Amino acid sequence: MKIAFLGKGGTGKSTLTAATATYLEQNGDSSLVIDADVNAHTDELLGVEQPSQSLAEALPRFKEQLERRDDVPPLGSFPVTDKTQFINEVDHPILDDYKTKQGLLRYAQVGSYEDHDVNTGCYHEKLDSLEFLLHRMREDSHVLIDGTAGTDFAVSTLSFAVDAIIFVIEPTNKSLGVYHDYQDLISSQPMQVPTHVVWNNIEATYDTEFLTGHADQPIGVINRSSELKRFNQTGEGFNAFVNENQDVFHEITSINAVPRDQAYKEALHEAFSEEWESWGEDYFGDIL
Repeated sequence: MKIAFLGKGGTGKSTLTAATATYLEQNGDSSLVIDADVNAHTDELLGVEQPSQSLAEALPRFKEQLERRDDVPPLGSFPVTDKTQFINEVDHPILDDYKTKQGLLRYAQVGSYEDHDVNTGCYHEKLDSLEFLLHRMREDSHVLIDGTAGTDFAVSTLSFAVDAIIFVIEPTNKSLGVYHDYQDLISSQPMQVPTHVVWNNIEATYDTEFLTGHADQPIGVINRSSELKRFNQTGEGFNAFVNENQDVFHEITSINAVPRDQAYKEALHEAFSEEWESWGEDYFGDIL
């Protein structure tokens, strides 16, 4: 089950990603948390060490070991075939160099946008590794992705490489604007996966009244938490925050996975064909 948490920066998607992983661990379930945000810091919430290597560095190895084809192009959307090797557990050996372990938690990072990346590419290119990887994960355990604001997912096959999107919305116009922009962009994708909404940082009745008029009904509502404030001040209280919102995390972890059927394969092939044509035009120019 692959769940991506999206939303405007500062709305709490990292907090909800880490809290969902903590909820699973409290109930004896393992999970792999992948920090795909530009400013990766979910490790601080989980209290785990950063891995020594990022997933962005692993794309050539992933292609070699999971596809075993010489003609795999440098695109994260390369479709799965009958030759594809799938990852069926969070402790698959191919992930060993790119994740850290602590109890039932597994943690990996896509990789942040560094100074030396300026003028050489965009962060979306780093997400190719995540895109390629998620399409080849067929595991029973939960994979939780702390994502971006949403655009990178909406304009790539990341939007249907996962089984569900959790969009975190707080009661502000900017947060709602990011959500509505995502909805507009996602409508053009060849395949849709369920997008669920969580309302976060709710303080008063007027917050819920505001969101009721402008956002979809949520699968969970999280009030502004004194326990989370205590955690930010002292490093203690995160488990208490999880416990006071366990009904929300139960709903999130009970979502059913999306079938990987013929419609999925066709959508992936369609997206790859469009991306390959665009890549070819950029790479070869007038020669093509």
